[in-house]
Amino acid sequence: MNMNDGYEAILIAAFGTTVATAREAYLRFDKAARERFKDTEIRWAYTSRHVREKLAGQGIYTESVSEALTTLAKDGYRKMAVLSLQVIPGVEYDIIRNETASFLDTNKSDGVSVVVGNPLLSDHEDTRRVAHALLDNAPEERDRESDALVFMGHGSARHESDFFYTALAAFLRDFDRLAILGTVEGELTLDGVVGECIKVGCKKAWLIPFMAVAGDHAINDMAGDGEDSWKSVLKNAGIESKPVMRGILDCPGISDVWMDHLADAMCSDCWK
Repeated sequence: MNMNDGYEAILIAAFGTTVATAREAYLRFDKAARERFKDTEIRWAYTSRHVREKLAGQGIYTESVSEALTTLAKDGYRKMAVLSLQVIPGVEYDIIRNETASFLDTNKSDGVSVVVGNPLLSDHEDTRRVAHALLDNAPEERDRESDALVFMGHGSARHESDFFYTALAAFLRDFDRLAILGTVEGELTLDGVVGECIKVGCKKAWLIPFMAVAGDHAINDMAGDGEDSWKSVLKNAGIESKPVMRGILDCPGISDVWMDHLADAMCSDCWK
């Protein structure tokens, strides 16, 4: 069965970014989605109001999830699947679900149906697949015997789904003793990352964003020259850093997980 039978439109919901080079990753993912889900309308929404407002100031107009769904309905689409480009079912995913529910309440009499796909990390199998994919996409120049892989995720200090990062960190550690995951927010702190690097005795760490795109966090918090950046903090601990400016949307194996979640959401058994 064609997984998009009966669906008229796909809405890809990302956090958004103001970094032009990072938005190019969205374009590459968009192209891949159009190749996999042929003959289905595909549009985008940004969940971050800050990003939407900043882009608007640059003359780039983007829509929120509710705005994009409303536009699709006005354009005549009645069956829609929303793909969450979030990493965990956290705050931004809740925004997507809440805006979708509000949209459906307003349009229930118009015969409109919307299904929301899962974010990247949704269960045990997702987490295992992602761990393997992260390691499979490690820099070829890395010395596997001595160089650490330090992945920087966003994390969520105010959402229970932050535990997915802890679960992923455990998988990574099991598969590669020098693979370490930390987050900007949440339980997996930078202090913990530094401690792990010292514990395993590494002198070099490859800094890799565990975020959809290499946006502001990767440029400033991870690889920036400020004294609080991960690169600077590791340097002060005697550990050389090698930033890799590529988001996980561009990692084969990880983008496939998101695509599979969209296909699952669109299957006839999931859509009622």
